[in-house]
Amino acid sequence: MARNKHIFSLRLCPESAEKIKFIADKSHRSLNGQVEFVVERFIQDYETKNGEIPSKGNDVAGTVVQNNHGGTNVLAAGTSNNYLVLG
Repeated sequence: MARNKHIFSLRLCPESAEKIKFIADKSHRSLNGQVEFVVERFIQDYETKNGEIPSKGNDVAGTVVQNNHGGTNVLAAGTSNNYLVLG
């Protein structure tokens, strides 16, 4: 069993729950594993288009991130919740 995973409740309409369970079964995953897979894929797609999302608590100093205007910024110091953006 994996450790350090955030636990929360997820509410789905019955039809969506039934369909995601169907996909999970076809993919040989648990329902939870399928939802986690979908979320991770969504994050990868988002970061490919918009740049890496700094994680809370991780030191992001020196990280180059893409801004909303097509340019890049360098995070100077701190964590993703508290940092100084250079250029």
